[in-house]
Amino acid sequence: MPPLKHAKLSPSASERWISCPASIRMEASVRGEEEKESFYAREGTAAHALAEIKASLAFNKIDDAEAHQQLVKWNKEFPEFRDDFDMQGHTDDYVQFLQERVALHPLSNVMLEQRMDCGVPSVWGTSDAVIVSPSHIEVVDLKYGAGVHVSA
Repeated sequence: MPPLKHAKLSPSASERWISCPASIRMEASVRGEEEKESFYAREGTAAHALAEIKASLAFNKIDDAEAHQQLVKWNKEFPEFRDDFDMQGHTDDYVQFLQERVALHPLSNVMLEQRMDCGVPSVWGTSDAVIVSPSHIEVVDLKYGAGVHVSA
């Protein structure tokens, strides 16, 4: 499943904390208040979790029985997305994309949900997939949603 912990200085939020360093302290001071997850954040979390299950099965990280257990858990955690055909299709396309990228590079290994340290304390991110072969490394970031462009 996608990570529950996020870096204080995450690369994906760097535009905010570079342009306004005080935002780090301000965010920490309000974190104690109850945070309500937006529909779009929940949808993205659900899509990433589903994509991880499908990719784990496709790349033999889990067997059919484990995939079934994880999908049962996913359905309980995200019942509102159970019949979301767009999400099903998008996550299938993501797995197909990974398979195509692996096919281009012999002896590839696929690692899912990898923490990527940046060499600076408190600065790290999580990649959705990292494809490593003897001659190639590729970091893949699943993008899901609409409305606000987010650069990979």
